[in-house]
Order: sequence, then structure tokens, then C-alpha cells
Amino acid sequence: MIDATDAQRKRPIYEHADDFKKYLQNKGRRRIHVSVRIMQIEKIIAERNWKFSGEITTKPLLSKRLGDLDCGQCLRGTIQSQSLRSQ
Repeated sequence: MIDATDAQRKRPIYEHADDFKKYLQNKGRRRIHVSVRIMQIEKIIAERNWKFSGEITTKPLLSKRLGDLDCGQCLRGTIQSQSLRSQ
């Protein structure tokens, strides 16, 4: 039996990014949306030095991205939006 995901893990990661770009375009997303998303994805790929999708692990990525958040600001935004709804 052939594992289809094994073949996908061996494809260069930028091919997956190109497929995702085509998916967004075919879905009718605006050009700016597609450009921003692909730029974000390519930045993450470069930061992590990924070559193939089989190299991707989420733990370091999530901890870095979550660490970039200003949680105090997030909390203030949540409190402000809740107080606006109650008025």
C-alpha cells in the first residue's frame, strides 16, 4: 500500500505554497489577500529554513508566534469590546 502523505512530505515546501496560492485565487480571494497570505507563509518557511513539508513541526512555530503577541494588549481589546457590547 502506498502512503499518499509520504509523497507529499517529500515535495518541496514552496510547491505546497504555490498550490495554496492557486487555491486562494480559484476561491475568488482578492489579489491583496492572496499576496499577504503567501508573503506570510513564505516568511515563516524562510525563518524556519524548511525545505520539505515533512520538516514542519508546530511547537516552535506556535511558541514563537504566541510569544510575539502583547497579551496585555489582547486582554485590553477583549475587555473593551465586551464593555462596548454591554452599553
